[in-house]
Amino acid sequence: MTGLQQFRATDIETAEEEAHTLESILVSGDRDFVITNGGAKVQVSDLLGKNILLYLSAFQSSSCHILLPKVVQAYHENKAKDEAFEVIFIPIERDHATFEQYFSRMPWLALPFGDQRISSLLTKLEIRDVPELVALGPNGQIITKEGRSLLEAYGMDTYPFTDDHIEDMVNSWAEKLQHTLHCHELQLTLRVSYICRSCWITGYVWVYFCQKCHFSLHPSCVLREGTYLIRR
Repeated sequence: MTGLQQFRATDIETAEEEAHTLESILVSGDRDFVITNGGAKVQVSDLLGKNILLYLSAFQSSSCHILLPKVVQAYHENKAKDEAFEVIFIPIERDHATFEQYFSRMPWLALPFGDQRISSLLTKLEIRDVPELVALGPNGQIITKEGRSLLEAYGMDTYPFTDDHIEDMVNSWAEKLQHTLHCHELQLTLRVSYICRSCWITGYVWVYFCQKCHFSLHPSCVLREGTYLIRR
């Protein structure tokens, strides 16, 4: 593929993502609702104008269990600041009992177990692995399909996941600092992937990194409340 062809393909993909509406993603025929933990139906039309995070997850995945507490924390913190925020669980489950058990740990909405929209949603969003977080804007446009990586890298301040917000957030970080977990200076830099030496979870893109011994920390782990650091 030539550079021009690649640019055009990317441009077309971006245009398609921006053209999505909430109904085109979550409605199929008469299946126009999501459910609460109590089983009550909530019409998709009632969610229009909200920033929505699709939480694609499976009970049988250990990675999903690791991510869930972070999503719950992000939900409560962001919901307190913005009522126009909602999370919808997209269950990739094998049986209804497992779905009920897993969903009971979540304070948000969900597609029903075995709903026909789940498989079409996985195809439409090109989801190849779970867990994943897909952020939708107020009009239903896809903001990012990499919400999991962003949440793990940047923490709760990632919301609402837009490029402008992420850029402003990164620009506010210290370029160099001394952290209590490491004896050398750490520098903010870019890496494809790394293991954070605080939470031991894989991180992507931005990292506080020691050039001398390849020590790495998530920015979210560095900047979380209660962590001592010296800005330089």
